[in-house]
Amino acid sequence: MLPSNLSGPGGPDGVPPAGTPNYYVQQSLTSFVFRVRKFTAGTNCGAGGMLGPTNTIGQNSYTVPDADIVPQPNTTALLDSLGPVLMQKNQYRRVRRGRFGFRESLWVTHTFRSSGTGPTGSQWAQIDVTGGTIVTTPVQQQLYDPADGIYRWMSSIAADKQGNVALGYSTSNGTSPNFPSIAYSGRLASDPPNMLPQTETQLIAGAGSQNQNCDPNNPASLCSRWADYSSISVDPSDGCTFWYTNEYYTSQENGDILNWSTRIGSFRFPSCPARSRPTPTPRPLLTPPPRP
Repeated sequence: MLPSNLSGPGGPDGVPPAGTPNYYVQQSLTSFVFRVRKFTAGTNCGAGGMLGPTNTIGQNSYTVPDADIVPQPNTTALLDSLGPVLMQKNQYRRVRRGRFGFRESLWVTHTFRSSGTGPTGSQWAQIDVTGGTIVTTPVQQQLYDPADGIYRWMSSIAADKQGNVALGYSTSNGTSPNFPSIAYSGRLASDPPNMLPQTETQLIAGAGSQNQNCDPNNPASLCSRWADYSSISVDPSDGCTFWYTNEYYTSQENGDILNWSTRIGSFRFPSCPARSRPTPTPRPLLTPPPRP
């Protein structure tokens, strides 16, 4: 279960009202639903907190991905999709809706498979928790898979203060030069629901596959774990800038010895203005009085 997280509220409108509970979300491993539970902290966030009953949120059905299925160029080593478990983060966002109201949402994502033999993609969803009421039908959701033969997995989602959304993920397939790389796509709050129509952008192209043994006692044990701690967040200084971290290899030599690199990138949607820093007013230099 992932606890809800708030980063970059973007001003007082984005701060949850007093008394708002935390929300834990879990991807069910037995049915196509999200499982959402409220958590109310004890006094001063101390003892006596309560975890509420499970609310099930319907979702689109999909093929459940096995673990080691993501191919890479020039090797038989497969990377771990981590199955359908939720990825970082479960993000809370409060955005003005109309002239007088707000919508409180949880944004979540996980990996799915397009078919029993097809590539992986990312399912994402917006869950409505306005006023502490957990709505059992998602505001919107999508099984994101551009059907281009590229595996997309290890996704991470965040929304800015306007409700624009970015989804970051790893990409790969078995054909060079599609080494494990880092990309992101997104949607504006004004875009039609249930889609990411903003153009996919590659943050960095990987230059090597992960091709190394992890177990000295088993020569056939090739390392499959990948980017477990990748995540996307919104900058608290402006509520607009997305910061995204993920892993890749700069060369095949590094992929052969597990010498991975971490990429840190930032971007924002043009409609969300980053907070500008004030320009200091020049002060005249003080001229010392002339000597007598």
